[in-house]
Amino acid sequence: NGFGVPSFSSGDEDHRAQFLADCRDSVEVAQSVNAQWMTVVMGDLSPRLELDYQPANAIESLRRAAVIFEPHGLTMVLEPLNPFRDHPGMFLSKVPQAYMICRAVDSPSCKILFDIYHQQITEGNLIPNIDMAWDEIAYFQIGDNPGRNEPTTGEINYKNVFKHIQSKGYDGILGMEHGNSRRGIEGEQAIMNSGNQSGSDSTQAGSDDEEKILERAERESEAEALDRVSAEAGSTASPRKPTPANGSTSTCMPKVTRCAALRNCRSI
Repeated sequence: NGFGVPSFSSGDEDHRAQFLADCRDSVEVAQSVNAQWMTVVMGDLSPRLELDYQPANAIESLRRAAVIFEPHGLTMVLEPLNPFRDHPGMFLSKVPQAYMICRAVDSPSCKILFDIYHQQITEGNLIPNIDMAWDEIAYFQIGDNPGRNEPTTGEINYKNVFKHIQSKGYDGILGMEHGNSRRGIEGEQAIMNSGNQSGSDSTQAGSDDEEKILERAERESEAEALDRVSAEAGSTASPRKPTPANGSTSTCMPKVTRCAALRNCRSI
């Protein structure tokens, strides 16, 4: 119920009841997959309600949800979405707004998802906003702007942003919610290189295993790689799959293609 309806802002009790039911259901799902964070998209603005009432309605719903999640050590992360390029009319669009809501909920189970792509579009001022909201940020997502491809393809100085996040002691996950600027294996290599160019130990994708995989892939065609992997697994090689039009590939490199696969998912 996150898109197209004023599910949090309106104070509608049916929307609230559905949200809380979803929260109860998500506890078991999160535990089964060892998840810690759950993204909350806070629906649309309420066009028939004075703006100042709307945060109060959202805060009440989130306080009730926090009671469900706190005993399990699970955390909702509220994602502000840019209203100019991707999501016009959404209730939550800015990090200061999310910070105010999280402070009012006052729970370790209600924090901010700081999507650097969205916030560059909405408000910029990235490093100062990270500092001011730091106590309520639990998770980051990345993507450059314009284009929403890997870091170093747009205007964001990811080298400085990553260095700053690392200097503040963040050792969590950076979610790569973006596309590839190039097709196929070249696109995967570009993502690996972007981590190195960004200059942060905590964000470099080039692990020893991945570097060995890429070096081997450069010496083999995709068909040869598939044949080798199938032979090593003791099975017959399957026919090579064509490269999809969106630029992602099916290869023997699951660690590398985890980023390209996001192009097949709906980004928010």
